[in-house]
Amino acid sequence: MINEEDIGVNDALEDGKKRRQRYSLEFKNDVTKHVQEHKNQSETGRFFNVDRRLVCEWFKKKEKIEKTSFKRRRSRYQLKSRVQ
Repeated sequence: MINEEDIGVNDALEDGKKRRQRYSLEFKNDVTKHVQEHKNQSETGRFFNVDRRLVCEWFKKKEKIEKTSFKRRRSRYQLKSRVQ
């Protein structure tokens, strides 16, 4: 019987793991604006070094992204002004 340790399967799995990248709302907003200006999701993906499927997904959700990023910016500003 072949053991996983003998063929190095565990090592390959540990080395081959990829961490999921997290992107800020501001970055997503920049990407969606770029798509609107250039009308090409694949080109935008290459420009920002992001998979085109993510670009497509973000573009579909662009209104939600814009609203959320605006709310966050506004709330941070309001918090800073209250502290000062």
